Amino acid sequence: PNDIIQEVDCSSGNNMHFLLGDDGNISYRMPTYYGARLLTHEWTQPGKDMHELYLATVDESESQAKRLVAAFPVLRPDRLWALMLLNKDSSNARTVEVRFHNEANGSESEFEGPIELYQYSRKEYELSVNKEGSYPIRNEPPAHWTQPGSTGLVMQLPAYSMTIIRGKGPLPSP
Repeated sequence: PNDIIQEVDCSSGNNMHFLLGDDGNISYRMPTYYGARLLTHEWTQPGKDMHELYLATVDESESQAKRLVAAFPVLRPDRLWALMLLNKDSSNARTVEVRFHNEANGSESEFEGPIELYQYSRKEYELSVNKEGSYPIRNEPPAHWTQPGSTGLVMQLPAYSMTIIRGKGPLPSP
């Protein structure tokens, strides 16, 4: 935990995990904390077992000068797929359809059965604009819900958001 300092022209506290309170203890968890928690507990499985990273493609309109949505699939040791989706667009929500594509035979498939979803965006966090004494106006953990079926999974990604989708899917051939 630490006090917010303003060293360069950017938002206060942008790299901290915790915000120090007047009593010297952690008063708030910051967005970097929740991002790290999503990476290490929801996208990946804690422990020392092997994870398999795979290539993902995001079909965006060719008019996009840079990629605004990034996708990172991982097959976890518990044999569940977890897909991390980052919407890097600071102003606009994006919609994505999630599918598995088998390069070997060209087939496409989807998550099988219920899936766990985690999402972190401005809906969960907002920092006050007071640079002398910045503090979170809204400070919630990532949204979490279970979706019973995943057929035709279409996800809305809020602006500047991180989304984790985890569930059963097709396993790679040995």
